[in-house]
Amino acid sequence: MATIPEQDSHAHEASANRQDLNKFEESVDAYCIGGFHPVCLGDAYHDRYEVLSKLGYGRYSTVWLVLDQKVRGRQFPSGGLLTRSVPILTAKGCPVLPSMSLKRLWWPSIDDIYEPEIVLGGWGSASFMEQKNIKLIQPIALCSPEVLIRAPWDAKTDLWNLGAVIMEVFRAQSFFSGCVPPDENYELSQHMHKIVDKFGPFPKRLLEKGHQESVEEIFDDEGYVKQPRKMSKMPPLGSEIWIPGLGESVRVRFVSFLKEMMKVDPEKRKSPMDLLKHPWLDAWRLLR
Repeated sequence: MATIPEQDSHAHEASANRQDLNKFEESVDAYCIGGFHPVCLGDAYHDRYEVLSKLGYGRYSTVWLVLDQKVRGRQFPSGGLLTRSVPILTAKGCPVLPSMSLKRLWWPSIDDIYEPEIVLGGWGSASFMEQKNIKLIQPIALCSPEVLIRAPWDAKTDLWNLGAVIMEVFRAQSFFSGCVPPDENYELSQHMHKIVDKFGPFPKRLLEKGHQESVEEIFDDEGYVKQPRKMSKMPPLGSEIWIPGLGESVRVRFVSFLKEMMKVDPEKRKSPMDLLKHPWLDAWRLLR
């Protein structure tokens, strides 16, 4: 397990995102000094753990199934406690006195259901809020505009990321794939064009912070993509075609909520506290 090296472009990750999930593998370029540790089937670590199979990989590590050669048998330390089973044919309890009646120990009453406080997070790309970063983060289809042009980013990039995830969940397909038919090859300029089409041009002050060679190649002086590929006309973000199954008033609030999170200019994105006050979340507040 080792840290993957910094990437100078989005080519590797974009290529990986295009592949069929059943064939999804990391690039051999990641196996280098400071990158993934090369592991082969049959390798033995500490003369004890034999590598049997690869389970998967993430941005910062690979995961392998190994066999502990010193403990080859399957052991169940508590197995001796299960010596016999006794069927329970009757439920004993007094039906007269409520205090002695049978009681369910799991959620006996709706009043006893407490709101869980569960947090699931990954710390691989965690950083301090005041820190400015330029390293590549997020799956390519979820990348914020500032990450795509390799400009410094901060916590506001997570707001764009959340909006893209919400749309992927709602539509069951990638919001910004950047893939171009017929070969479905990824093109950064096409990805940018789809962002501009849905959320407007890139502001000049943001483009000035990005990788200038890429910026000058893709964008014109107004923040639009210079020569986007021809494609079928895309419906507006707030159209029923793009967001089906919602009434017009709900759809308008939903699109407004997305646009507050997915401003191309990160400085104009609403804060998480402001987003929690958005009218689209009124239904959630009523449920509480």
